[in-house]
Amino acid sequence: MRVTLNHIYFCSWNKKLTKQKQSIDIGEQILLMRLAWGDRTAFWQLWIQYQQQIYYCCHARMRSNYDDTEYAFNQVMLKVWHRLPDVAEKITNLQAWLSRITNNVCMEVYQERKQIAQCIENFDLDRDAKSSAAALQSQYSHTWQPSQAAIACSEWKKYIYLTLDWLSSGRY
Repeated sequence: MRVTLNHIYFCSWNKKLTKQKQSIDIGEQILLMRLAWGDRTAFWQLWIQYQQQIYYCCHARMRSNYDDTEYAFNQVMLKVWHRLPDVAEKITNLQAWLSRITNNVCMEVYQERKQIAQCIENFDLDRDAKSSAAALQSQYSHTWQPSQAAIACSEWKKYIYLTLDWLSSGRY
């Protein structure tokens, strides 16, 4: 697929480059009202209009990493699916709202990946799971939450321990 100027405008952080829509399209307004009244088919009609732009924005934010792009794109779709019906009546610029959600989700995915990478880099060969968890908690105490990144980090540590045990046993 080709990246067009509209895709660049859609995920631009720079307000000078952002294309301003003066008013919401009547067709979009009708679909948003239907969605607010509980018609979920309206969601898919709106999603189809913007999915290519959202994908390209995820692709740009995830620095062309295919797996992260796909993950972020799916997370955006789920977040929009859950939140859009509740705020559909209040939205005056759907493109701007979708752009903000997309950028926020991409930043969350980037932060999760960064935490996992730091966890793996700082991996110590401590065999005691409790002290490892405590060390991980103290290392991230200012932002400690049982997030997907912390859980993934714990899973990576378990996997590495099992692999090291397997290699040291000579059963390979």
